[in-house]
Order: sequence, then C-alpha cells, then structure tokens
Amino acid sequence: MKQHLSAIRKHIDELSAKDYQAKLFKNGLEFVFMFIPIEYAYFAVLKADKDLNAYAKSKKVAIVTPSNQFSVMQVVEQLWRVERTSKTGADMHARVSRFVERMDGVKTALTAADKAYTAADKALRGNQGIIKAAAHLEELGVNHKKTLTPYL
Repeated sequence: MKQHLSAIRKHIDELSAKDYQAKLFKNGLEFVFMFIPIEYAYFAVLKADKDLNAYAKSKKVAIVTPSNQFSVMQVVEQLWRVERTSKTGADMHARVSRFVERMDGVKTALTAADKAYTAADKALRGNQGIIKAAAHLEELGVNHKKTLTPYL
C-alpha cells in the first residue's frame, strides 16, 4: 500500500510539473485530470491517505475513476459548450457594436449632407437666391432662352 500511495503521489507530482494548464491555454485551466482505472485501488489508497484528494487539488490535479469518468466528461463538454457560446456571443456583440458605430457614421454623414443640401437650395431658391436674381433679370428684359419663373 505504501508503494501504491507513493506511486500515485509521484504521478500527481509529475502531472503537476508538466504544467499543462499554462502550456495548452492562454488563460490556463484550474486543473488536469488523472485517471485511475481500478476503482478499488483508488479507494484503498484513500483509506491509507485521507489527504490524497486535498494533495492532488493543491497540485491542480483532479482524480477520475471509471465510475465518475463519464459524468466528469459530460460536465467538461458542457463547460466547453458554454465557453464556445460565450466566445461566439462576445464576437457577435463586438460585430454588432462595430456595425452600430458605422451606422452612426452614416447618420452623421447624411445629416451633414442634408444640411449642405438645405443651405445650397436656399442659396438657389431663397429670397436672396440665384433663381430669384435671374428671374429679376428676365423682368428687366435680359435675353434668355428659357424662363426661370416655374422654379420660383
């Protein structure tokens, strides 16, 4: 039992030293799994060392056995799905935000264009506008091919 416990602790130390958390993911993982295929061997070592799980946890290692492996893998898959959804949602939010900013730019440009059009139209058709001045020239008898009266 002493050799078995020593081998399990040694394997926990080896997994911890490999630091998969930092190597595989930028933000890191909280722990890695260590699979013990024979549950009775795991239970026996737990009787001999009640602090084994705490030791593994301190080394960022979670022990998995055949009876809980499927459940653990389902939880991991669900967490990965949530993470993918979160990343997709964040990406979508960023894209919507960029689009809204562009639409605000279009609105600003259209507002400026409308103001410029209104000012130009006033200069063309207003009381002091070019058309009114040209129509006045018509009234004074200036030679012209087309009347501007309909534009007043």
